Amino acid sequence: MRNDTIQVSRRKRPYGRPVLFRLLAALLLAALFWGQASGLAHAEDTVTGVELSPIDDKTVYVNDDSIALTLWATISGSSSKKDVTSVATWTSSNSAVSVSGGVVTATASAANAVITGKYGGYTATVALNAAYRYKSVEIRQNDAAVDSKMDIKLGDTIVFTAEGIPTTGTGVNVTDDAAWTTSNSSVATVDGGEVTLVASGTATITVSYLGRTDSVALTVASPYKSLSIDQTGPIEKNVDDDAIKLTATAQLKTGGTEDVTNKVTWSSSNSGVATVDEEGSVSFVGVGTADITATYLGVSGKVTVVVRTPSEALRLSQEKTLKLSLQDDKFAVKANAVKDASSSEDVSLKAQWTSSDLVVATVGIENGTVYVTPKSAGTTTIKAEYKGLSRSFTLIVYPTVTSLKIDKDSLDAFVDETGAFPSVTGEALSGDTVDLTDSVTWTSSDDSIVSIEDGQWKAVKTGAATLKATLKSGDDTLTASFDLQVNKKVHMLLADTDSVSIITGQEVAYPTIHVVYEDGDEEDLTDKIEWTSGSANVLVKDSTHTWKGLVASKATLTGTYLNATVKVNAVVEDEYIVYTIDPASIDLTIKKTKSIKVTGKTKAGKKVSLGSRIEWTSSDESVLTVNGASVKSLAEGSGKLTATFQGKTLTVPFTVKAKLTKLSASNPSLELAPGASAAVKITALYENGKTVDVTSAALWTATSTKVATVSGGVIKAVAKGSTTLKATFDGKTVTVRVKVTK
Repeated sequence: MRNDTIQVSRRKRPYGRPVLFRLLAALLLAALFWGQASGLAHAEDTVTGVELSPIDDKTVYVNDDSIALTLWATISGSSSKKDVTSVATWTSSNSAVSVSGGVVTATASAANAVITGKYGGYTATVALNAAYRYKSVEIRQNDAAVDSKMDIKLGDTIVFTAEGIPTTGTGVNVTDDAAWTTSNSSVATVDGGEVTLVASGTATITVSYLGRTDSVALTVASPYKSLSIDQTGPIEKNVDDDAIKLTATAQLKTGGTEDVTNKVTWSSSNSGVATVDEEGSVSFVGVGTADITATYLGVSGKVTVVVRTPSEALRLSQEKTLKLSLQDDKFAVKANAVKDASSSEDVSLKAQWTSSDLVVATVGIENGTVYVTPKSAGTTTIKAEYKGLSRSFTLIVYPTVTSLKIDKDSLDAFVDETGAFPSVTGEALSGDTVDLTDSVTWTSSDDSIVSIEDGQWKAVKTGAATLKATLKSGDDTLTASFDLQVNKKVHMLLADTDSVSIITGQEVAYPTIHVVYEDGDEEDLTDKIEWTSGSANVLVKDSTHTWKGLVASKATLTGTYLNATVKVNAVVEDEYIVYTIDPASIDLTIKKTKSIKVTGKTKAGKKVSLGSRIEWTSSDESVLTVNGASVKSLAEGSGKLTATFQGKTLTVPFTVKAKLTKLSASNPSLELAPGASAAVKITALYENGKTVDVTSAALWTATSTKVATVSGGVIKAVAKGSTTLKATFDGKTVTVRVKVTK
């Protein structure tokens, strides 16, 4: 291996162009990858050794230039050597020196950095040094190095230069090649060494060149301690009053004052109220407040200006929307400045009139009168301005039309509701349909029912009114109208059933619907409900007020009336021919519940549980109430439950009895002589507090009939002894102790 002779191509890299360098490096890498790809085609070559071309200068300068090394490979059987620089593997022994594709660069100083090129199992090396081209760089002013800190005044002119100091020899001016930066651009900026002072404060100016830097800390201050304006304010003026001239005076830190009126920068915080020119002349252009500020070398002063209008209000002869046809003549308008309740001035000719769209209409003065002239169909705003006051109105210019049409024949509304008018169109002379909604004038046939307010209709009370649209078109007056029905607002819609069963292929009538209004009134609106089906399998037939089931399925039917809706679930299914009800009759005591099961059997023999779908009605809800498939007893009595399903009536009889709580005997114990008799009364007490004499109905027994016998509550003593008599009724018993003595 040869590692002592290298040929180098030194590449000078100008400082301050890192972006360009990176771009060139990227292009170089791309070329190297291309070369690697090309080298793969010769992978079958047999390498017998590698060597680096000789190099004369073994120093690479930091951030300055690069050295391009060339690696040659000796190929078996070939008399010429092959350049393998781009496909070789390159490494450096020192991180301060890097190598890529044979190109060596440095980011810091280093000694004897070994660069290795490897290819085909062979390596070649070369030792390089990295050094800074300059030992330092320094900031200079007027050919002398500056101190690390400087105190300067706003307004001063600061120009720095940068000098690179080599290890030996004289310095080199690198001002233009160096990079200049500032730590605080709000205080000072720098460009090519020229410093621009912006405001008081501190900023550090730094110069960088080929890895070397120098800096100077600037403390910037104003030569003045304050600045004042000759008027303290507030300056109170009216719009268009004569301009005034302001003077600015600066107080020096060293003492004394200076007139800086023509040096300061004048500004207004609100140029729509007051403007100021570069000489301090203030003009009053609009109503409001504005601060006039004078700024110079870090100090400033201001005065507040208050501008008012000399009049209280501006009134126009046309205040509401004006509607003109293209065929109409020009329209005269006036403007009056109102100073107080008793005086006003005609300022029509003094005001500034404008049209927001000159294509639609123009406004101008003719023979001492202000006219608005329609020019084209459209909408524009006519505005008058006078000494800070403004007033405007909308002008609608509509084309010549031969007819009017409203897109609705009728509307429904509620009391106190307001709404926009329906769209109005007309046929223009061209035959085109044009929108005239904003051009027509509306009137009501009965303002007590429907009134016209602020371009909308308002429902006042229940009833009907006809609203008419009117439009003047040339010599003709065109009209069109629609009816508005004012209704009470609906609180709720109630259906007499939540669900229905529809036999496939058959029809059922609409359910009965009641409306509850917000005022509490109720009404049957069955014939006014608009129904829609949530499934194509259930057909809504408005002509017969029925629903028809087409295919076995489930569907939700929605009924709508005004602002309310009601929903009914429908099941389209086969007809049930037999219904089994469990229990067939209901016997309950008070405050007990029971569930009713209903099973339907179709013609095909299919059995379906229908309990949750049957809507039962009690004949006496004071005795028995029903909720879905569950009933609850309330008081004694009897009656029947009734339901209708698929047109068939189902019934279940019910009986409610009070529960017997206990039996009581009028004499719980007796003492009788043989042959004597006594009567005992048995009373039944029920859960509802009811009492019944059940003496004759009770079943009597005696433990010893040799002592005494009993029948129907009558006890007869037989012989000396003791016995217990027992009366039983409805599951309850009571005993009477009998003792027979001589």
